[in-house]
Amino acid sequence: NTENTKEETSRLRDSGLIPPHTLLGVSENPNVNSIKRLEHKVQAGAEAVWTQPPLLWGPFQAWWQEAQRVGLTDQVPIIVGVAFPSSVRSLRLWLTLSDSDQHPEASRLLEEWREAERADSEIDGSELFETWRRRWVRGQVERIRGLAGIGGLHFMPVTPAGYRDALHLLQNDNILRSKMST
Repeated sequence: NTENTKEETSRLRDSGLIPPHTLLGVSENPNVNSIKRLEHKVQAGAEAVWTQPPLLWGPFQAWWQEAQRVGLTDQVPIIVGVAFPSSVRSLRLWLTLSDSDQHPEASRLLEEWREAERADSEIDGSELFETWRRRWVRGQVERIRGLAGIGGLHFMPVTPAGYRDALHLLQNDNILRSKMST
């Protein structure tokens, strides 16, 4: 229950078991969970939120608008995940992990990735797909950074290619040097 969680957190901080400035964060999956779930977490004492990556922009945008409407984006920083899928297989895993693989938008996204991967495989030694997926991730970052009230980004590369893509974005892209929407 919310009050018990707040009281227990205060007790642990007061006793020194949790340092006084420790941020109490929670995770949230905007791909499938309702804002009510996040509201309960914030009422229970969450001080920051880290989300799963918004792979499906439609459902995420609806979730974000609802978070704004009820004032959650003003109450706690919401730090949005950025996935770095490196292949169709990797994207499928991300969709499965975020419980969004059955959504109709997931089929369209997978097909878009299949087409890009297929085009690259038809040209020997091509780096078309690498360039394409980096552009896709950059588009995700631009969309997220454009959200009013965004608390930040957290990069989630899990494959060697994903780490290379994240490093490339950090080293070569001015998008991360400009201020986010507020």
